[in-house]
Amino acid sequence: MFFLFGTNKSKLKHKYFLKNCKCPVCGQLNTLDGSVTGRYFHLFFIPLFPAGKEKSAKCSHCNSTINEKSFTPEMKQEFMIASAENPNKTPFWHGCGCLAIVLLVLVILLSAAYVWFKHRHDPPKAEDYRKVAFNADEKKLDDDSLVPLDSISVDLKNCLDNRFNDVLEKDKFRYFCKINQDRVLVLLKIEDIKKIKADDRHKLIPIIEKCLNNIDGLAGKEVYIGVEGKWNMILTSSPMKEDLDGSFADEDILYPFYDTSKTVQMDSVIIKSKRK
Repeated sequence: MFFLFGTNKSKLKHKYFLKNCKCPVCGQLNTLDGSVTGRYFHLFFIPLFPAGKEKSAKCSHCNSTINEKSFTPEMKQEFMIASAENPNKTPFWHGCGCLAIVLLVLVILLSAAYVWFKHRHDPPKAEDYRKVAFNADEKKLDDDSLVPLDSISVDLKNCLDNRFNDVLEKDKFRYFCKINQDRVLVLLKIEDIKKIKADDRHKLIPIIEKCLNNIDGLAGKEVYIGVEGKWNMILTSSPMKEDLDGSFADEDILYPFYDTSKTVQMDSVIIKSKRK
């Protein structure tokens, strides 16, 4: 099994001849060589930090490997004396990954501090006027005080009522239409959109487009469509791009509708079906 995170080990440099010690397995004298293994944690096989050391000894006569728990008192004493004279230090590279992470964090922090220091006196950037205009129009979908008089929305509502039948609560749909020269913006809010599976919601856009094609005065205009659920925009479509995921749609796709300041608005910007 492939593990991205775990421990590994490597033999350290120095070995120790354990003189006057018998092998606990075969009983031979002076056949033991002691060694130290360094363990370390790794991520993607890159060493992060040391995880301790392990002592062991190997017999040259029977090839047995004896771990530290099985050392005889003589082996422990001889190992301690030999390692004190020539200690095995933890290699630097056992912790190089951790050091690299620390350095990376420092570089990011210093870079962020440099950018802030360099631009600290810059005037604040103005918010995209298109975003401001869109947010203002989107909020009108929730304005209960507006009267449903917009002719485009009336025609669109009549068309959608015939197509949706009883799948959704059509009398709770909210509509917003706006014309900007050769562009038309249509925003539609469907609070019970959850009744339609996310994978099938993209089919709403072609239905709306077909309805708009049958409305007088919209021929040849670029169409921008946004469909909002109960909490957020779920579908957006424009002549250049579309986001039809059905869950969370990119509102920026609709911003080009506002590219010019000269906007001609319908008699009433919103239509909302009367609630029963």
